[in-house]
Amino acid sequence: MEHYILRCKHCKKEYIYCTYGNEDGRSKEYCSECQKAINDALKSIPVKFKPVRARITDEKEKQKILKELENIKSEAEKNNIFNVVSLLSSNKDNIDRYTYNGKTYYVEYDDETPNDKCLSVEVEYDIINEKTTSKFWRATNKSTFQHGRSYNSIFKNLKKIPIQKLSMPDGQLLWNDC
Repeated sequence: MEHYILRCKHCKKEYIYCTYGNEDGRSKEYCSECQKAINDALKSIPVKFKPVRARITDEKEKQKILKELENIKSEAEKNNIFNVVSLLSSNKDNIDRYTYNGKTYYVEYDDETPNDKCLSVEVEYDIINEKTTSKFWRATNKSTFQHGRSYNSIFKNLKKIPIQKLSMPDGQLLWNDC
């Protein structure tokens, strides 16, 4: 928990911003009064676009991109500058997320068949017209790598748990809700 004394970008009022949450709606840029005015003004404008993954199926293009992404992964692992994300949504066991040349790529593969990789890229989806556009979803130009395990990998290997009668709660279980 950190507290910052900031000055509102609009009205220039000094206020305290808390990193763990602010009940009155203030943000890191605006005091609560100005942030509320911004939120109210934007309520009538719907969100129009979002990123979605589009699979790259052209085998020649796919191999070329995978080779470039492998270089990013090797460099990140060599310099120990990558994130391990515990759980990501995928039908495969593993999912690697890369940013490269202003695009975000996803490489998905199973533990048993690591060379059988699915490659996808984030593209722009028009929410109002319910279709993808011809544009890529713009990302940072900095090259990054993240490795993650999917929910699928956790549940796939669970053995069938037998049904059994449970004893009544006795107050011995420690519950800590952060």
